[in-house]
Amino acid sequence: MLVEVFHVLVWIVSILFALNFCVLAICYLVIYNRVNHHFKAVKHD
Repeated sequence: MLVEVFHVLVWIVSILFALNFCVLAICYLVIYNRVNHHFKAVKHD
């Protein structure tokens, strides 16, 4: 029984880690693109 609970916990943690990684990657890309556009606009002006 304990092993089954452990496996479920590992499964949940791995899914949460994957979701967090995806969210962080998306946020990083969005912020990076905004900063890039901001700097490009400043350089253009």
